[in-house]
Amino acid sequence: MVQAKCSICFAPITRSRIEGRAFAALRPLRGEEIPISARIVSVCDSYDALRSSRPYKRPFTHEEAVSIIDCDPNGDVRAVDRYGPEVTSAWEKNRERFREIFETMNDRA
Repeated sequence: MVQAKCSICFAPITRSRIEGRAFAALRPLRGEEIPISARIVSVCDSYDALRSSRPYKRPFTHEEAVSIIDCDPNGDVRAVDRYGPEVTSAWEKNRERFREIFETMNDRA
């Protein structure tokens, strides 16, 4: 039950970005309005989505995922703009751990 409640709390928030962009249907939160827990979930979700195979795209390599998260392919949004300085710093320090966890969990699927 706790997991379901957390999902309800995070679902709309994880699509908000530090600079204030979000899905049009939501009132975008900005900066510190976005809980750090939601920003952490957002970077994890982004990494998983990039690395995972989808019917409409191939899975990206770890290096490609890191590059995309660090700077949007369009070049207009950096990780710090999307996740904030604290989460970006943690992401930069733990990139290899993301790879290890993804590959370990992917092997179990």
